Amino acid sequence: MVDPGNDGAKGAGAPFAHPRDARLRVLLVEDDARFADLLEGAIIAVGLEPLVVGAIDDDFAIVTRRHAPAAVVVDLFLPTADALRLGRWIGGLCQVPVVVVVPGSTSPAIPEAVTERLRVVRRPVAPDVLAQTLAQIVRMRRWRLQRDREDEPDVRTA
Repeated sequence: MVDPGNDGAKGAGAPFAHPRDARLRVLLVEDDARFADLLEGAIIAVGLEPLVVGAIDDDFAIVTRRHAPAAVVVDLFLPTADALRLGRWIGGLCQVPVVVVVPGSTSPAIPEAVTERLRVVRRPVAPDVLAQTLAQIVRMRRWRLQRDREDEPDVRTA
C-alpha cells in the first residue's frame, strides 16, 4: 500500500499536484543513484523539477497521476527494443513525452522510433544533450498550453 504523503518519488513537491500546476516536473526512472544525480542536474539546469524513482513498479502509475510530469526520462539497462517498448507503454500510460536512454555503440539505427511522444538519447548521456531534449519538450508543452488557453471561451464576456 502507498502512503499518500510519500509515494516513493524523491524530490516530489506537493502531493496531489494539479496537472496545470505552473511547475513543470520530469519523472526520472533511473536505477543507478550516481547517474540519477547527474541527470537530475541536467533536469534542474533547464528549470524543471526532477522526481526520481528507482524502478517501474506498482506505484509508478500512482506517482505519475499524483505529480503530473511534463515528461518522463527512462534510463534502465535494457536492450534497445525493450527500452523502446517500455517507453511507448509509459507514454500511453502518462500521455506525456518519454525520453528513453538506450545503449550507445551497440544500438542499431532507430530513427523510426523517434516521434513527438518518444525521444531517444544514447548512452553515455551527456547532460547537455538531455537538457536540450527536455528544453524542446518544454517549449512544445508551453506552446500547447498557450494555444489551449487561447482556444478556451472567455467566460467574462458572456
